Amino acid sequence: MGACNKVHLHLYVPSNPSHPALLGPAGQVVAAYLVHLLARVQNDDYSQHGFHVIKSDLERFGAFLGLQEPSRHDIADFLSANPQIKAQGTKDRIIKEILACWHWAVDEAEITDWTYRRHRSDWRNGRHRRNGSDWRR
Repeated sequence: MGACNKVHLHLYVPSNPSHPALLGPAGQVVAAYLVHLLARVQNDDYSQHGFHVIKSDLERFGAFLGLQEPSRHDIADFLSANPQIKAQGTKDRIIKEILACWHWAVDEAEITDWTYRRHRSDWRNGRHRRNGSDWRR
């Protein structure tokens, strides 16, 4: 008999099994994305440290949303609700992690609606973009 190549994948288990990050629609997207990233870690295609950082940030974002449906203002609201996130680099990283999660979900047909479309400076500052004619004043 020939040798078998076995890949051992571990099921993604949240830090807290009753974690609210997994209860709502956004939490389900987060959980599916983390399973995908964990498979990449197992294949040495993604760092374990990077996985743990993203896992922590996305679970906090999922917990923030809870059972509500995702809306366009979630990222700005999340950053505003977490004043301990002060460094611009940290804010940018979290925005990129959230966007990567939703991009992946759309690409994998996990979801059909792309919720987060606004310019990232709007998420950072929690404001709406001005109309182009407002700049001439």
